[in-house]
Amino acid sequence: MGLYKNLGLYVYNSDDGTTYNVGITAQEATAGGFTAAAAGEQADFPKAWRMRYVRGYYITGTGVSFRKLPIASNTNPLYTGDQATFTITDNQGGSFTYTRTGEFGEKRANRI
Repeated sequence: MGLYKNLGLYVYNSDDGTTYNVGITAQEATAGGFTAAAAGEQADFPKAWRMRYVRGYYITGTGVSFRKLPIASNTNPLYTGDQATFTITDNQGGSFTYTRTGEFGEKRANRI
C-alpha cells in the first residue's frame, strides 16, 4: 500500500495516437515527462496494457538497485536514448540518480 498512496492523474501519449489518463506518483511524473491531467478529459489507460518505460540502475552502498520509470511519450529523450540518466526523489527527500540501461515499448494484451 505504501507504494501507491500518493498517486496523481497524468496524461500518457500512447503509440496508437490516443492520450490516456494514468495514475503514477509525482516523482515518476516529473522524471518521465508527464503533464497533469484533468479528470474526464481522456479515457483511462486500459488495465490489460502496459506503458512504455525505461529501466535504470543505481549503485548503493550494499549493491545495485533497479527501477522501471514510465515514460509519457515515445519522443522523450530518456526513451530515445538521448538522455543517459534520470533522478527520482523519494518521499523522505532522498535523491537518487539512475543510469538508463534500456527502453521497453508498450504491451497491449487482450484479455477476455
